[in-house]
Amino acid sequence: GVQTCALPISIRKIQYGSFGIKSDILKPLMIEGKSNIFISNNTFIREFARIEAITYYCGTKFTPRLSIGERVTIEQGVHISCADCVSIGDNTTISSYVYISDLEHKHDLNTNVFDIDLDVNPVCIGSHVFIGTGAKILKGVTIGNNSIIGANAVVNKDIPSNCIAVGVPAKVIKRYDISNKKWRSIK
Repeated sequence: GVQTCALPISIRKIQYGSFGIKSDILKPLMIEGKSNIFISNNTFIREFARIEAITYYCGTKFTPRLSIGERVTIEQGVHISCADCVSIGDNTTISSYVYISDLEHKHDLNTNVFDIDLDVNPVCIGSHVFIGTGAKILKGVTIGNNSIIGANAVVNKDIPSNCIAVGVPAKVIKRYDISNKKWRSIK
């Protein structure tokens, strides 16, 4: 048989901060800073993901922590950038081509954007969250448990638990009434 130079899967998983049992990441993909990425059990990341735990940028050292909970599904083409802290709770689904980042480039009209320090602020996505295709989750945002983010929404402010948020910028349009077990429109 033909021998390959590929590392056995068990060796590749050791390079991560942690890599849970029955978790998998499909190739092709781009991953940077594996030792700062912590993936729990039964998590699945589809192909063409770009996942970055940035430890050094423009002369500044960062200590990122990207934590992905149990039974998380991340669809194809998702881009996650972390220079501080991005946490994704258990049983969360992230649809295709979603962007999640705890950072943004500072802006100076006279300087190339890639020569300017990063502005960072943690992102926390709760458990049982559904994020629709093409949504953008920006720095400093917390999304509460059991919430739904609509396709192509741009989330630049916190979204409480048990809510549906849509639009640019994202606004809460419904909240789940636990006592009546129904979604209620927000006026």
